[in-house]
Amino acid sequence: MTPRFRITLLSTTLLLAAIAAGISTWLVWLPCQGSMLNGLFGFREASGFADVCLTRMDGNGARPLATGVVESRALSALLLGLGWWAYASTLRLARVSRLLVLLPIVSIVWFAMQTLLSTSASTLWEITAAEVMVSLTSALAGIVLLLHPAENRTRYVGLIGLWGVASYGAVHAVGDYMLMIGFHTANWDVPPGTGYISALGMAICGVLVAILGWRSTRGKDGKSHSMTRDTLRAPALATSI
Repeated sequence: MTPRFRITLLSTTLLLAAIAAGISTWLVWLPCQGSMLNGLFGFREASGFADVCLTRMDGNGARPLATGVVESRALSALLLGLGWWAYASTLRLARVSRLLVLLPIVSIVWFAMQTLLSTSASTLWEITAAEVMVSLTSALAGIVLLLHPAENRTRYVGLIGLWGVASYGAVHAVGDYMLMIGFHTANWDVPPGTGYISALGMAICGVLVAILGWRSTRGKDGKSHSMTRDTLRAPALATSI
């Protein structure tokens, strides 16, 4: 695979994961159709929710999830793992460093499998061990990338891609929730639409990875150069980690 193809694959999987996450979020909030904007930025009254919507907001498992919620969410996570594998597996790193950078994939697959086994809406808003591990392993991978010298634009590609890949981590879940309750007056429970911010974040990361990645693989001579093999080198540091 050429460097540009790897960047394209990471960007594409981020965008496809964003679409799958958006579909999953839309299916989650189907009970709130017609009242999704209630309380958002003070629009309309925040009290005009049907009982079925309130049940979904407080995570009550009495109403089953719509068909496709867990499948699309798991697919989104697996796409993120695939994209990161395609990118990170090409980095010129010492064996231990390479394993640390690839570690988020294990946590993401764990999260996807756990999601597929979820059958109740009561698990939607729980911070699980898998989500915590996604954030922890992604932070560890980010530290490894920061410690290995590279051109700034090249480093940004990896870190931005990693941020998008970690979208199902606990940090992102809490951040999504905190932003939503900041925008929403219906903040006594989980506001309708929670999850769309994470999906949007994946899409933005995908676009940025494509733009910065393509520029990083093109040198001053206008020819495509290897980004991951040639610019992410740290012989002394890599052999010591």
